[in-house]
Amino acid sequence: FGIEMIPIPMDAEGPDMDLVRRYVEKDSSVKGIWCVPKYSNPTGLTYSDRVVRAFAALKPAAPDFRIFWDNAYCVHDLTDTPDPLLNLLEECARLVSEDLLYMFASTSKIGYSGAGIAVMAASPANMADLKAKRTIQTIGPTMTSIIGAMEPLTAVVMGTIAFGEPLTFGLALGIGLVLAAVGCVMLAPHLARGGDH
Repeated sequence: FGIEMIPIPMDAEGPDMDLVRRYVEKDSSVKGIWCVPKYSNPTGLTYSDRVVRAFAALKPAAPDFRIFWDNAYCVHDLTDTPDPLLNLLEECARLVSEDLLYMFASTSKIGYSGAGIAVMAASPANMADLKAKRTIQTIGPTMTSIIGAMEPLTAVVMGTIAFGEPLTFGLALGIGLVLAAVGCVMLAPHLARGGDH
């Protein structure tokens, strides 16, 4: 997919935020950063309040830049004295930068693999964007209906091209109606948001 990973050095407080800012705020090809903010590998450190606030204050060059905040240890700790971690979603909301963030976690490290619960937090705009993408990417009632509507269209096109059957006005009108209906179904999430994405 042409993704280039850029390693960012860590210090005792977390990622080198001067370097993060240099990449994120000056290069529009930088589209995201993945963070494990609590008990981060390889040292097990937890990001400081200063680092969390610096993430919330980022001013990315790319309008579609996102922070992927993988808070894998939010519900369990490695010691009897848990490390505190400032809430990035609250910090982003305070600075009106909540669209930068996808925050997620799961209980997969607590019990059996695959038996946990996954959670995600994001701004309303990011949640709407994810829902629209998932609607098209997954096979559910909407996608099944679209595929079902396309089957007769495929039969008409193949009959006309491969077998020389005539394309009548009625068939052409039917094809147009099917395409219009499929287009409406696919554009509905976009139109429901007022066309902002």
